Amino acid sequence: MANLDNSRKVFEGGIVALKRSGFAATRKAEEEKLAAWIKADAKRVEKYGDVLRDLERVSNDFYAVGARDRLLRTFPSAAYAPVYKQVLDAVAAMRANQKLTDKKRAEIDATMKDREPLLEREMLKYFLRASSELPANERFEAADAMFGDAKTAVRRKKEEEFAKSIVDSDAFDTAEKIASLYDMSFSDFEKKHSDIARLAAAHADERAAYSVRAGKFVAEIEGLRLSYQRALAEMRGNSPYPDANSTLRFTYGNVKGYEPREAVKYTPFTTLKGVIEKDTGVFPFDVPQKLKNLQQDKDFGRYGVGDSVPVNFLSTNDIIGGNSGSPILNAYGEQVGIIFDGNFEGLGDDLFYDPNYGRTISVDIRYVLFVTEKFGGAKWIVDELTIKGGTKVKKAKA
Repeated sequence: MANLDNSRKVFEGGIVALKRSGFAATRKAEEEKLAAWIKADAKRVEKYGDVLRDLERVSNDFYAVGARDRLLRTFPSAAYAPVYKQVLDAVAAMRANQKLTDKKRAEIDATMKDREPLLEREMLKYFLRASSELPANERFEAADAMFGDAKTAVRRKKEEEFAKSIVDSDAFDTAEKIASLYDMSFSDFEKKHSDIARLAAAHADERAAYSVRAGKFVAEIEGLRLSYQRALAEMRGNSPYPDANSTLRFTYGNVKGYEPREAVKYTPFTTLKGVIEKDTGVFPFDVPQKLKNLQQDKDFGRYGVGDSVPVNFLSTNDIIGGNSGSPILNAYGEQVGIIFDGNFEGLGDDLFYDPNYGRTISVDIRYVLFVTEKFGGAKWIVDELTIKGGTKVKKAKA
């Protein structure tokens, strides 16, 4: 549930950011300018051709059945529909004459161990209902043929019975029974479970067809994207920094708060005092008593600022997925924090960076050291580090 809610929040935040910034209109205007710029010079026409039109053509072809692709390729997950996923995988293996591998057996054991039948039954019903709601040109024909008219109560009943035939069947209720499917031929499986075999086979075929289309799309789109980026950079007269996916990356910024909406202002630092204000006694807002005692006694060691200890801070660094855990350094190359998240209002950053709203959230290194020394009682670790600042420096400056 937490994973699903996190994904929902990410997409919601991205949409909010796009609408607030007017980014789509800005990009459209820029592309119109780019098209005119290319057309105005014969050499640029020869170099970049109809890159924008080609991008549109390739994208429109691929996403013509985008809703169906999204549904059939992302469902099921081993987390919320383990039985159907394993049956689907087994059917695909039967039809390809593939045997059970040790890796697959371990996956079956792991997913079946923690399965929740109620969740899977409801998710299967959702999947089948969502299939019935696909646009007219994107139908999952196997489901239509099996369950009938998309909007009738009769179809809903058939879908529910189908979900039960998978989730509640004693043919698929243990890891051993799932693993034994790999010893069957598809024709034998079809004789025993005709409806399941028919839908799973059609689902597997759609996923295979998607893989072919996706491969073709990637082969065509990659070169066009490169030409598009080069044309933009040439028109703008700049060189964009690389995204550095899967490699080391440096980004720079300043410690800075922001105003997410009218009459609301977020300052850049939070403190232990604020952590305790959120305490409910229930995870994840369950503050250990020792932390409360340290705050009450103002026993901060060298790490206190004012009446508390800094916990997190905001900065304008432009981060990407994978930056979590990265060190954040000051201008002298000294570590001052550890990056762990971005803010909700900055969730459009997969597409653009907005300096007014995009913020990186880091844990303050003073809190890391405070927890290590004062809460964890591991001062010996801190003693092995070279630490600057703190009480001595403050006294010297005074």
